[in-house]
Amino acid sequence: MNKLISSLLFGFALLAFSFTAKSATETITFKVNGTSACESQIENIVSNLEGVTSADWDPSTQIITVVFDTDTIKKEYFYFELAKGGYDNQGLRAKEVYYNALPDACKYTREPEVD
Repeated sequence: MNKLISSLLFGFALLAFSFTAKSATETITFKVNGTSACESQIENIVSNLEGVTSADWDPSTQIITVVFDTDTIKKEYFYFELAKGGYDNQGLRAKEVYYNALPDACKYTREPEVD
């Protein structure tokens, strides 16, 4: 009887483990315009979002590398949050009001707007 109970418990444990959702982690890179004076601000905009494991922006290349859980957040949200923070990026251009709100040290030369 103990063998049967042990076998059933083991079977249920295996079954429960097989249905456990596995989160998908992805790493992406994309361009974010900014200055080295605001490196931490750019990184914090992204790294403070739920589902983000890490965000590292390189001022010399203007490229951010983001590691995130695709079940929790979509990459388009990074573009939106960065643009809302005043930073033009590969996915979105910041509205003028957001760019103008940046501290002077964080303002970068903007590329002309394309219609």
